[in-house]
Amino acid sequence: MYDEIRAEMNNIVELPDRHADLFIRLVRQNSGTLSKKKRELPEFAPLIDGEIKAMEAAIRLCLQRDPDSKQADG
Repeated sequence: MYDEIRAEMNNIVELPDRHADLFIRLVRQNSGTLSKKKRELPEFAPLIDGEIKAMEAAIRLCLQRDPDSKQADG
C-alpha cells in the first residue's frame, strides 16, 4: 500500500523521501487531512493548497482500497 501511495503522490508532486514519509504519517494520524499547523512546517511550506489536497485525497483513496489499513498509525 505504501508504494501505491508514494506513486500517486509522485504523480502530483515529487517530495524527498523523508518529507513524503512525514506527510503520509501526519495525514494518516489526522483522519485523512494535513492540519493547518502542519502545513506550515518547512517541509510542506513550498506546496500549494491544490497539491496538498490532491495528495490527501490520494492517501485516503489508497487507504480505502486496503481493508487491512487503519486511519491512524499504532
